Amino acid sequence: MTYPDVKSFSIILYEKIYESYYGELPKRRIERDKVDDEDIACKIEMLLLKISEMHTKNVQISPQPHRIIVIDEVDCFSSNEKAFTLLVRHIIKS
Repeated sequence: MTYPDVKSFSIILYEKIYESYYGELPKRRIERDKVDDEDIACKIEMLLLKISEMHTKNVQISPQPHRIIVIDEVDCFSSNEKAFTLLVRHIIKS
């Protein structure tokens, strides 16, 4: 897939992680013009933390396999390095 910028990639990443875990897309979709790079990075971080906490607290939920996110052609984000670095930093924190 091709994304025009980091924000577009981040929104799709959030939706795919959410859908993978909950089995459906979020009820409230993220509107591109209403979030900035920091907002979407924080949303991804919070989603990953919530998923992690649910697994830690509830032993009835079977462990999910770890997933590795591979971003090929990362140089396409070179026009917006700050936004991409911010996204990666938030993902790594969670």
